Amino acid sequence: MKKTPKAYESKEENAFSLSTGDLMAGLLFIFILLLMGALLQVQEKAEQDEEIVKRYDQIKTQLYIDLQEEFKKDLTVWRATIDSTLCIRFQEPSMLFDEGKDVLKPKFKEILDDFFPRYITVLSRPQYKDNIEEIRIEGHTNSNGDYYSNMELS
Repeated sequence: MKKTPKAYESKEENAFSLSTGDLMAGLLFIFILLLMGALLQVQEKAEQDEEIVKRYDQIKTQLYIDLQEEFKKDLTVWRATIDSTLCIRFQEPSMLFDEGKDVLKPKFKEILDDFFPRYITVLSRPQYKDNIEEIRIEGHTNSNGDYYSNMELS
């Protein structure tokens, strides 16, 4: 009788046992499924963020158009501008205050009395009302005078 090499010897195997390779392949498949799920969530979040940015840009653009439309006749008279960040700037400082003073000039008070209610009316429209989180009003002193007097004016 011829001897069979050990590599070819038949062993009795359990029909339900898995090889180590099969277990590793199964684990790999599970990790791939988990990774795919995570990537899908990331993609959905990115699409949601993109939609929010698109909607923000549309609202911002429409608000710019509406503000321009509301104040188109007055901006040149007031020497004011509305820029793309929706910042409204009054360009003529001598019209606002006397130098070294913190009291508005009467003419500028008239402008603000006309401007502010119309501005708030535009911002209060339903398409903007829930999308505006803050309105910032700023004023700045000039660079004339010393630091402490400008701080007091501010």
